[in-house]
Amino acid sequence: MGVFMEFVRAALAAALLAGVAGSAQAATVVDFNELTHTSPVKVYSAPIVSKGFSFASEVSLNGLGVWGTINNADPDGATLTNWSSKTITVRRTDGEAFSFQSLDLSDTYDTGAAAELLFTFFDGKAQTTQKVTLDRLKGMQTMSFGQGRLEWFSIAQTGSVGMQIDNLSFGAAAQGGVPEPATWALMIMGFGAAGASLRRRRDAVA
Repeated sequence: MGVFMEFVRAALAAALLAGVAGSAQAATVVDFNELTHTSPVKVYSAPIVSKGFSFASEVSLNGLGVWGTINNADPDGATLTNWSSKTITVRRTDGEAFSFQSLDLSDTYDTGAAAELLFTFFDGKAQTTQKVTLDRLKGMQTMSFGQGRLEWFSIAQTGSVGMQIDNLSFGAAAQGGVPEPATWALMIMGFGAAGASLRRRRDAVA
């Protein structure tokens, strides 16, 4: 029993360390600040690529814009807006899956307008949607999603008011079928408790 408990302790420590190491991996935050400029706005025909992620418009000409000195909800940097497009689609440039935690949102001109947006998420098998309504205040509003595994997602305006997006937080895709470190820890603790219970029963019978 002593050897078994030592094994349980070692395995539990390893699982906890793995969980700490996994949580310590920094997220990739796309803030578009490398596109900061001093003109009012710049418009783009091609997809915008930042930190390994592609942001594509549904239209081929001047579909996306990057705010500069006016209407910018991030005055110290840059924000991306759907300049002449209703939908922005986001995916990794290498085609790999990813996780998506959160982003900051404002309406197109940062006036507190009543913007409604539809998020569509594709995990490689099925699409799900989520509709959000902005809080009608100036400045960015943080929206959290916690999508663990995606191949792409899109943001579409559903009314007449468009969007600014910024500070998108991405991470590694969750691995399907592989227990998380915390799950391993709970499993090992359960095995240990079961073993201890059996030992107590045997002692009582003896």
